Amino acid sequence: MKKVIISSVAMLLSILVYAQPVSDNATIPVSVSVNSILRLHVTTGGNIEFVFNTIEQMKEGIGNTAATTTTFTVASSQAFDVELYAEGDLLGTDNNTNTLLANKIGYLVASSGANTPTTYHSILTSLTTTAGTECIDNCPAGDVADNAFSIKWECATAGLATAGGGAQGVLGIAPDRYATNVFLILAIHD
Repeated sequence: MKKVIISSVAMLLSILVYAQPVSDNATIPVSVSVNSILRLHVTTGGNIEFVFNTIEQMKEGIGNTAATTTTFTVASSQAFDVELYAEGDLLGTDNNTNTLLANKIGYLVASSGANTPTTYHSILTSLTTTAGTECIDNCPAGDVADNAFSIKWECATAGLATAGGGAQGVLGIAPDRYATNVFLILAIHD
């Protein structure tokens, strides 16, 4: 009987040893990638041309019209800045020794989207050849509906002369077709 009791106790202990709960674990890595989005798209007015063909225009300059307006949108995942500056003064295409100072061109920026930049050139400003000239500073992130802008250009007007664009008009300037490139550069706000 003693053997039966010992063997029953041994069997019971062996069942208890094997009946202990078993556990396992696994690690599941989870990550999130947030990419930076910066897109600038000129929608209209990618080629601005002022044509002076009357004495009145040559004396008074040419103000802003629909034909001298550039519209652009920005899609950005972060606050951003936009720089606007000319590659250089305008050079004559018929005679490249003819020059017209870039400050004879003026612009102002208008925002038509939901976002409003901290600062932007909402008053007439002379075009400059200085790299890094911001026309929009610290605009909030958003899509193209949030960040829609227009640049209203004018040339040799009285308002521009007051804003530092030299004398009003282009009388006395050599006849030629003057051109330069204007850069719009989009960057994440510092």
